[in-house]
Amino acid sequence: MCAKSNIPKLFVELVPSTCHFSNVRTTVKPSEWDTIRFMCYEAAGNKCEICGSTGKQQGYKHNVECHEIWDYDDENHIQKLVGLISLCPTCHQVKHIGRAIAIGKQTACFIQLAKVNKWTQKQIDDHILAAFELHKQRSKHQWELDISMLSKAPYNIKLKPMKERVFEVKKFKKKPKKKTTSSAPKKKKVHPKAKIAAVLKPKTKTTTKRPPKK
Repeated sequence: MCAKSNIPKLFVELVPSTCHFSNVRTTVKPSEWDTIRFMCYEAAGNKCEICGSTGKQQGYKHNVECHEIWDYDDENHIQKLVGLISLCPTCHQVKHIGRAIAIGKQTACFIQLAKVNKWTQKQIDDHILAAFELHKQRSKHQWELDISMLSKAPYNIKLKPMKERVFEVKKFKKKPKKKTTSSAPKKKKVHPKAKIAAVLKPKTKTTTKRPPKK
């Protein structure tokens, strides 16, 4: 009789902060990335490989997204691509829950984790805390990127030797501020890191104080 795996069906996979903006898409040509992701979508029948849902069923304009599966050699600090999987937007947000929290999507992620894994809120909280602790440790190091699996079938991508990782630098144009005549107080913007910290903050039970004895 085979022992049951302790790995849940849906789990968080936080990429170390030192690897942000450096992945398959930033390393291969745009046309090659399109080939890779469309092969992934077709192999999955344009459905999520975890929950079986689609983005269109969730209110999005697309069905699935291509998620990179990484293996981390914590001794030699090598981030190795070991697979690609088609996910619905919600399951994909769970994988990158740090970003999901930053954009206010954490509730949908909690619901999805509970639904897919049949977890309680405590199990969800414990899992997310453990994922962020691992992320914190791995983010202390620089990682070598290994995407050699893409040079093999069925992808057969001709990969160029890399001297160093390729990072995508996004330049955002500042939107012109709209002039408002309203005297209402402005809403204070909350930094994404503060949002994440608030979600990870231990929940304390509030106790009601008894009235003093007369």
